[in-house]
Formats: sequence, C-alpha cells, structure tokens
Amino acid sequence: MKTLQRIYIDGLPGISLPRERAASYVAFRLRKTR
Repeated sequence: MKTLQRIYIDGLPGISLPRERAASYVAFRLRKTR
C-alpha cells in the first residue's frame, strides 16, 4: 500500500513501473478500494 501511494503521489515515470502501467494499476486499485 505504501509503495502504491508513493507512486501515486510522486507520479514520476521510471520509478519501477512505466507511467502508463502505474496509472492503470493505481486506477485498478482505487476502483477495488471503492
């Protein structure tokens, strides 16, 4: 969860996942949470 938040907050590409992938993952996680 912390990693996800970190990627979402930073929103910088190249951390560990491509920006597109990170966005998709975040959106998926947010959808599941809600």
